Amino acid sequence: SRSAVQRHRTSTLKQLRVQYTENITLNAILQDAASRASAAGTDFSARIHVPDTLTISESDLCILLMNMLDNALDACARISDKKRRRIRFQAETRNGFLTVKCENTYEGEIQKGPGDRLKSSKSDADSHGFGIPQMSEVAKRYGSLLDISYTDEHEFIVQTALRMPRQK
Repeated sequence: SRSAVQRHRTSTLKQLRVQYTENITLNAILQDAASRASAAGTDFSARIHVPDTLTISESDLCILLMNMLDNALDACARISDKKRRRIRFQAETRNGFLTVKCENTYEGEIQKGPGDRLKSSKSDADSHGFGIPQMSEVAKRYGSLLDISYTDEHEFIVQTALRMPRQK
């Protein structure tokens, strides 16, 4: 009989092979998040409808999506009941915009600092601003805002719609 390690490796490889999109950057980010979610016992799903090339810079895409998914993975990892760990990610292009939405479950209270700004719950909070300032900067560069909300059902939602520059 196969060892637990072999079974885990097989399921992780299957997860890594999931092709979310033809967009190489976005696909790599999602595969990484999916494999980290799987290792942490977090249910991860993504619905992607984007072309294989986007006019948004690769570095901006990485800053936005990696921070967004890192925060979601961190929040889920803190949920004691593994069955409640869930991340739903969506990205699509419509009418010249790239819309992105990441929903995740969380446990505990949302911490707020001065000016209603969210506070990191990480132990070294000084070096962590949730990456929210960086994500907001990216949104602003593409004529948008970062919309952050949360529900009474302990769901945290981060979304934005980036105006895609016209092809030169």
